[in-house]
This record gives sequence, C-alpha cells and structure tokens, in this order.
Amino acid sequence: MKDKKQQINEYCEWLQNDFNWSFWCTVTTKNKLTYKSAHRLVDRFVNNLRLVLIHNQMNMDCEPRVFYVVEPFEQKEGVHLHILLQCSKKLRFAKLRTLWGQAVGGSLGKSTCHIKAYTQEAHICHYLAEKVISQRVEWDFMRIALS
Repeated sequence: MKDKKQQINEYCEWLQNDFNWSFWCTVTTKNKLTYKSAHRLVDRFVNNLRLVLIHNQMNMDCEPRVFYVVEPFEQKEGVHLHILLQCSKKLRFAKLRTLWGQAVGGSLGKSTCHIKAYTQEAHICHYLAEKVISQRVEWDFMRIALS
C-alpha cells in the first residue's frame, strides 16, 4: 500500500500533466450548500458553459473538462467548491462569473466566485490532491460534450 504522501504526489502529477487547465475557481454561496446541492450547482454551470461554447463556436484547442472538489467549511456548516476548468482560454472571467451566477440562481449576489487563470495558481493541483487523498471530500471529473 502506498503511503499518503506518495498518493498525493501521484494524484497531483496526474492533474498537472494529463490536462491543459485554463481556469481555477472557488465558489461559495450565500445559502448553505450541501454535497448534493453542490453537485447540482456544478451540473447547472457545466450545462450553461456547454451552451455558450456551442453558441459562440469557440475554437477548442482542447476537450472541455471540469474537475471539482466539494469541500466542507472548517468553521461552519455546509460546503464550497474548488474547480479546475479546461476550456477555451478565449472565455472571459466576467462570462465565467456570469455563468456561475446563473447556476446559483440568477446572479451571484452575496455568493462569491473567485476565478483565476490556472497559470496564476500552479500550486492548486497539490492542494486538491491533498484534499482528495487526506480528507472527507467529494469530487468528480466531467467531460463537456459539444455535439
């Protein structure tokens, strides 16, 4: 059996080397988010993103994908989301923020959505690998079909 540190490093390498991530997002909502509602929120976001990518006929240099972790808060009830997004880098931060607002229920309001270019957050794969291996979190990996 591999030790935890080796598992984290292998998971981190997989996230860093097998994908071409474009964006890194952290999403919290004003209302308490459960694990189930967090998964539904990501589903709504992915559906909205898919429609935008198809409508704008964005030239995809890579297959759109999402890797996300649903993590509980340390000091309060509920969960929040960490998302790696592989998609066209032509998408603007404002458009992604709007899509998250639509997924939340119209606009972000008091909910928060921090979006950064993946290159600004190179450490994030290690952080996510550590969460997935070491803590009680839920995670999923999605391909965004454009046809």
